[in-house]
Amino acid sequence: MKICVAGKNNIASNVLEFIHGNIIFDQLFVVCTVNDDGNHNWQKSLRRTAGILGVKEVFLEDVYEIDDLLFLSVEFDKIIKPRLFKSKNLINIHFSLLPKYKGVYTSAWPLLNGEKEAGVTLHKIDSGIDTGDIIDQMSYYIENMNARDIYMNNMILGFDIIKKNIVKLINNDFESFQQSKNGSSYYSLKSIDYSNVNIDYNNTASAIKNQIKAFSFFEYQLPVFLKYHVSDALILDEKSSGKSGRVLYDTERFVDITSIDYNIRLFKNYSIDMFSAVLRNDIQTLINVIDYIEDLDITNRNGWSALMIAVYNNFHDISKILVSKGANVNKANLNGTSVLMYAKDGAINTGDMSTVVLLLENGADVYATDLNGKNVLDYVEGQNKEVFEAIKANLKDGK
Repeated sequence: MKICVAGKNNIASNVLEFIHGNIIFDQLFVVCTVNDDGNHNWQKSLRRTAGILGVKEVFLEDVYEIDDLLFLSVEFDKIIKPRLFKSKNLINIHFSLLPKYKGVYTSAWPLLNGEKEAGVTLHKIDSGIDTGDIIDQMSYYIENMNARDIYMNNMILGFDIIKKNIVKLINNDFESFQQSKNGSSYYSLKSIDYSNVNIDYNNTASAIKNQIKAFSFFEYQLPVFLKYHVSDALILDEKSSGKSGRVLYDTERFVDITSIDYNIRLFKNYSIDMFSAVLRNDIQTLINVIDYIEDLDITNRNGWSALMIAVYNNFHDISKILVSKGANVNKANLNGTSVLMYAKDGAINTGDMSTVVLLLENGADVYATDLNGKNVLDYVEGQNKEVFEAIKANLKDGK
């Protein structure tokens, strides 16, 4: 059996790693999406994963003529046309409970529509858009989840459902059933304009809450009320009076406003403000917001934490504040690049070793290795004698 994994992000990379390590196959290929630059960022790159595993990358057209093929579409960005394939064993994982939510934005629309459940569907690929016969489904309750939570959960369940069914898919001995004609829905790329996301605060409390949850996805955007980023909401017991969107009570953590029917509490999110302050080396703004940050080690779309950005730029005072508040000095991105590795770049660029010393004094691991199997000393030895000696001199117990 020849297997092709076509897709992107963590789920495609995890599926490839699982097949490579656990399944007997004749040949294994990947087809990557057009925007996969081969670098891990806040998610894994399928191209990078395939390179590490020694799996061949091919173009989609290269697998059309393979008849003994299991084709797995895992967050792939192209519409598959079965008539072009010799193989009929074409499978897709879709992030919804089909027949609901065919198409895109499957993490946002269930929230906007007030759904109680979400899920993933493993299905055969036919000539329609997410219309193929269903092989398996997994569902879960989405109460208290936002769009990011749903998306991340879908990636985990999507991986699980493929692992559960992979042997049957390879042997082509699975059962499937036709999608119901009732309850079917579809959303296109034009259904949401993410370049202009605005919450309609002249609405019911329930609708406002649903919108905030649907558009709360830190790596891409957070909703805004007045000058605040918000990421969650709570409908209060008191009925509203007067104009919708009127501020009733404003604190550092939340703001209460009126709606069409009930008052609603909007919870402020300062993560974007933290990153902005760090990038500007704005110490006062960081001090103002840091106590309200739930996760100091959250990463941006590049896979960088705030401390990584601070030490790379050798912003010593900013770094000291982050470390004192509990930021992880041994945080590493998906490439294995550690905070200390970024700090050595800052030291080399500026000639100032103080931030490197700060990290070492607070337990930074000199011997942590990245995906290339190298630690910070491996990189700096022969590159910059001063930084190398500074790191060696500040090792605890000289080790």
